[in-house]
Amino acid sequence: MISYHHKSFESVLASLTAKCVFCVEIYAGLDWAQSQKITWPQYCWTTRSTGKMSDNQGAIVVSFRSVKYGDSARQIYHKPKRYYLFPEADYQTKYFQPTLGLSEFTDPSVSGGNQLHKWMKTCVETHKACYKDSRNTFVPTRLVDVNAGPDIVRVVETSVADIKGPYLTLSHSWGKTWFTTLTTGNKHELMGTGIKLSDLSPNFQQAISVARFMGLRYIWIDSLCIIQGPDGDFPYEGQLMHKVYRYSFCNIAIADSENKDGGLFRKRDPHAILPARLEVDGDSTKLRQGAWRILPESFWKSQLLGSKIYTRGWVFQERMLSPRILHFASSQIFWDCCTLSASETLPDGLPHYLDAQASTDRHWRGRIQTASLPNTPPPIGPNDDSIERFWKSSVLNYTSCDLTNQTDKTFAIWSIAKLVRDVLDEEYAVGLWEDALEEQLAWRMKDCGTETRLDVLQAKYPSWTWASVKGPVITYDRLTPERSYVVLDHHNQPISFQIHAQHSNT
Repeated sequence: MISYHHKSFESVLASLTAKCVFCVEIYAGLDWAQSQKITWPQYCWTTRSTGKMSDNQGAIVVSFRSVKYGDSARQIYHKPKRYYLFPEADYQTKYFQPTLGLSEFTDPSVSGGNQLHKWMKTCVETHKACYKDSRNTFVPTRLVDVNAGPDIVRVVETSVADIKGPYLTLSHSWGKTWFTTLTTGNKHELMGTGIKLSDLSPNFQQAISVARFMGLRYIWIDSLCIIQGPDGDFPYEGQLMHKVYRYSFCNIAIADSENKDGGLFRKRDPHAILPARLEVDGDSTKLRQGAWRILPESFWKSQLLGSKIYTRGWVFQERMLSPRILHFASSQIFWDCCTLSASETLPDGLPHYLDAQASTDRHWRGRIQTASLPNTPPPIGPNDDSIERFWKSSVLNYTSCDLTNQTDKTFAIWSIAKLVRDVLDEEYAVGLWEDALEEQLAWRMKDCGTETRLDVLQAKYPSWTWASVKGPVITYDRLTPERSYVVLDHHNQPISFQIHAQHSNT
């Protein structure tokens, strides 16, 4: 059934005053549109029922789509928005539990952290698809010991202290202001008597607080475990980052901070983060009488992947390589592993209808982790996509993120490329693979812009690779390996490239 949501601007304003769940979102920025004398966006909306799943009674889908209003050439349009409405009576137990124990803070030491412990326990004890490194296959060169003292932390050499793990990792935004890092000048202090916890940035203080709450003694923080500066050891340690995240117990992601001072924890209204509630009086022809809970289709993307940290290119590989992730976002904590994607308000997992993007990431995370295990062949089965599809998806998602230093273009995805390289068993350079090089030249920009070919990229990378441009890139699958042709270069040899040792990090 199709109908117009509002047919007059006055009706929209009245709906906004009444705090309509849909209008508050779809008409955001309407005041600006009016001030610019741009015709207000009119929407038609449709409703339909989803099919019943094995574990639920289905839902109502409400879709909003911009339509042309009059003959105005300045009308603003928006992408279609879709919402899922769940009967509260049917879903109270499964999704919207009234006893979640949400508090006014996301600090688990204040809220009790019961849900955090439950996610951990369930994953370790029951998730067969989630990797458990019982053999202590790898530990980083250095780790931060959070139990050096109540107010002291210390950086330790794992080989000297014979540390086998487990350990946590941290994803965070550095920002542009100075904070304490490990250098050749202070390493004797940080790796000797240690440093006061209060001398660290709020990001690190709160991450260490979470590590202590979880009962883990060690955490890997890049700027404290890799010697920084021109005389540091990043050229070597950077080559190990794919292993650092891959073999960690869990990654802590500071999703809502764009610098060192943002921290993990947020004050919140516990009731405000619950799914919006809609009471239907029975007069509507679209929804039956009763209470409904509303979730936008973009819940996972807007609430989590739209956070500050996930616009950073470096964090893409950290998110895909980590076996488990605790995301501390703006209003709640999210959980992600190879089996479950959940939040404090949806603790048992996302409903099927909202799980498309999260489930894709879970699938690839599991695939790449399994493929990287020693002496373990890649999984084979009807639901296992090729590793090339993973690479194609990775390039698009990665190039959609931002990099502070564009010359890091190929290095910030190097950890992913290494794992793919081990599966494909072929050389990789500047974003392309050795076999069928000519077919990979068909990459294209998803959206053409005026600032795609930056001078700094053009100076470092050849124009025929996607690494030479800024912006989302779509690559194409290579054709079947059984070819009826061979593309030759000017010397009548198959097209290829050579990797020199001094450039192996690209």
